[in-house]
Amino acid sequence: SCFHVYGAIAKTNVNAGKVVAENGGMVIVSEAATNASVEKNGGIVLAASGVTSLGSNVALSTPEEKAAYALEISTAAELASFRDRVNAGMTYESLTVKLTANIDLSNQGNWTPIGQYKDDNGNTVSGQMFSGIFDGQNHEISGMNIVSRSGKSSYRALFGCVNGTVENLTVKGIVSGVDVAGVVAALFDNGTVKNVNSYVTINGQTGDKSSENKLQQGKAAGIVLATKGTGSRLIENCKNYASISTTTNGASGIICWVDCENTIVKDCENIGNISATGEANAAGIVGTCNKTLSIENCNNKGKIQSASKAGGIIANSNTKAISILNCVNSGLVSGADNKFGEIAGSMIGLVKGCKGTCSQQL
Repeated sequence: SCFHVYGAIAKTNVNAGKVVAENGGMVIVSEAATNASVEKNGGIVLAASGVTSLGSNVALSTPEEKAAYALEISTAAELASFRDRVNAGMTYESLTVKLTANIDLSNQGNWTPIGQYKDDNGNTVSGQMFSGIFDGQNHEISGMNIVSRSGKSSYRALFGCVNGTVENLTVKGIVSGVDVAGVVAALFDNGTVKNVNSYVTINGQTGDKSSENKLQQGKAAGIVLATKGTGSRLIENCKNYASISTTTNGASGIICWVDCENTIVKDCENIGNISATGEANAAGIVGTCNKTLSIENCNNKGKIQSASKAGGIIANSNTKAISILNCVNSGLVSGADNKFGEIAGSMIGLVKGCKGTCSQQL
């Protein structure tokens, strides 16, 4: 007759009786019969994605109630439970998640990302997106271990798929695999990553060849692997301290692959050493850009080393819609002949107010 929720339930079909979201609880309703009800007693009641009408017997939370809600996480088990709810379809859109303590993931085994763009076998995943605000409150997540052995593009990181905000956080650990990053793998529409430090050692591996026999996989990055979707993305005041290496497709301290419009990278810094072998590019801040990008007030102090294109700030740009403003490189940069520079390896676009040289500005 009555079911009280103190945790969280996704995709709930209420066929009869009453469901109550108690203080701290969350219920996401897919369907409710006319003789059933969903009420809140300090908790949150949300409509499932795509559901437009649930009737007056479902007491959906107001924008003010959602803004006041905060899921507090203080242990590794709670973080894993939160991850499992996101991967079950709970996006946390318009909601805030806060860390209230440092968390050690050493006993969690091989970490599965919070939200997934691809699974560990390289298959594209739908419905696993974090859309809320994850506020680390300047706490630290350490002991993260990710090993992807499939040889497929797996988009592994602490967060796999984000179109919300990840902020005020330090992450430590080791990640190994094809297409991997320290903090966020795929940053989607209106996604933001700010005030984040990564001490995650990244070991990028060679992936499968494409139908054209080209190695399109194997990207590695300290903060964000790649941009996806439409809209805009912001990466601000982030720092990478760890070493990043890969054998194919590119390595960078902050973001490896910009393939969507309207990306801004500002006030970021790379201190770690970045290395790439084979045909891969390497850079302190951005690996490769094919779309609209602005890099502002960024700094590279790490050693950048590549057998192909290398740049202290960016390795390679294929578009004029890029600007590099007030950036500084003080790290040693080395690459293939005529394809490396203190600011850029090879680029088309605007460079202004920077300290360093472009080896090949077309």
